[in-house]
Amino acid sequence: MEKIILKDVIKYYGDRKILDIKELKIYSGEKIGVVGINGSGKSTFLNIIFGKTDIDIGKVIVNGNMSYIEQLKSNDTYLSGGEVVKKQIEENLNNKYDIVLADEPSSNLDIEEKEKLKNKLKEYKGTLILISHDRNLLDEVVDSILEVENGSVTKYKGNYSKYKKEKEQKEKRKEFEYIKYLEEKNRLEVSINKVKNEAKTMKKTPKRMGNSEARLHKRGVENKREKVEKSSKSLETRLGKLEEKEKPNEKYNIFMKMPEILKLKAKFVVSSDNLNIKIGNKELLNNVKFNIKTNSKTALIGKNGSRKNHINNKYIRRKFKYKYKP
Repeated sequence: MEKIILKDVIKYYGDRKILDIKELKIYSGEKIGVVGINGSGKSTFLNIIFGKTDIDIGKVIVNGNMSYIEQLKSNDTYLSGGEVVKKQIEENLNNKYDIVLADEPSSNLDIEEKEKLKNKLKEYKGTLILISHDRNLLDEVVDSILEVENGSVTKYKGNYSKYKKEKEQKEKRKEFEYIKYLEEKNRLEVSINKVKNEAKTMKKTPKRMGNSEARLHKRGVENKREKVEKSSKSLETRLGKLEEKEKPNEKYNIFMKMPEILKLKAKFVVSSDNLNIKIGNKELLNNVKFNIKTNSKTALIGKNGSRKNHINNKYIRRKFKYKYKP
């Protein structure tokens, strides 16, 4: 059964065309991963289906009740980002909805909760449309990939790994065909110019020739010119019928300008001795001692709700010993 139908859908933001979808049908029970570069229109695509964003042209038909697990934009004072997402997941992935849309649902979850989310998505019986940058999630959950690129959408059967392989093969083939097209186009253009130059250089009848010789010479030149013109027209016809190949999209490397690092002489950049921290009645740290070495790379981990982000609170920061003297 067709659960979602998009027909001739066009969406602009200002002068920029974000989406141009001729026809797309999503069926009951499909689990689709939506991929594309940042800003390609993935979230807009989900918002259009959910009715949060209006389209400029076209028609969207949804058959069934629908829920939406959105990207975290604002936060409850007493809940961490992960806790907010967990709450959304519990409310939406309970098989009460025929269709679930999810925009980066794993982005704020800890490792344990990501595994739970993956299992919930796999167990969900309805139609799922999922935006995610988590390749593992897309590999284990979805059965189709919908790629949003340059405003259009292309559907690939299979998980993310299968899509990636097919996409790479498609790009290689496209690049090969474009190179062969340019080579053939250049060869025909060179041949046409060569033939035309040959026609221009054909000699006129010399004045010293007699009448009979002149007539023979003229006839020979006309025959040659006729053959040259015929050859030129044939080449131009072939050039006109040559199937034009679209130039593959260029891939750009990302360059990041990093600020100059302040060189520290201290052995430890942050030190803590017998540190105790409470937020309200919740104890975060109890009699903790640690040192963070200068130029080290340290990860702060913990379950959702363990208040990892509170470590950066300005009142808590006062309890640490910072050594920033160069």
